[in-house]
Amino acid sequence: MLLPLPTWGARESALELDALLAKVGREAVLLSDLDRFSDVDKVLNCAGVAKREKALPTDRKSLLNAYIEDELLYLEAREKKTSTSGQIPLSVQAIMAKETCRAKWLALGERYSKMWRTESRTREGEGMLVRELEKRVLVEKFRRTEVIPDMDLWKREAGLRYPVKIYLE
Repeated sequence: MLLPLPTWGARESALELDALLAKVGREAVLLSDLDRFSDVDKVLNCAGVAKREKALPTDRKSLLNAYIEDELLYLEAREKKTSTSGQIPLSVQAIMAKETCRAKWLALGERYSKMWRTESRTREGEGMLVRELEKRVLVEKFRRTEVIPDMDLWKREAGLRYPVKIYLE
């Protein structure tokens, strides 16, 4: 006998699960990575730490492409041993200096703390945010110091060194 599965109000509110969207090099790119990338980028733009020519896109596919580009820059920066010594505390000071940025950062910390907390890792969410902040600061420094005349050519070359596989279509 077949019985229908209960939905528990699935039609009223949808719970979005984490999903594998792509791979950059050996690193998996999850949906939560995109959200964290976007959240931290908004705070860094608010504080004036990271300056993009244009704002991050809101649709998932374009945001994934922007994330992949930043991830390739991050891998290149690590390969060239680019250092962020002293820049993380300065970034945090810049975030805390503006009240709106500070409020965004603290709200993110609280939200991620609730979302990713486990019994053995009570500060996992905050740790994820700080790691993302470190990555974005490193990428921003690499963008400023490295001369990349043709970004499309550079992306193709970096894509050969660090293979990119996109699962989201």
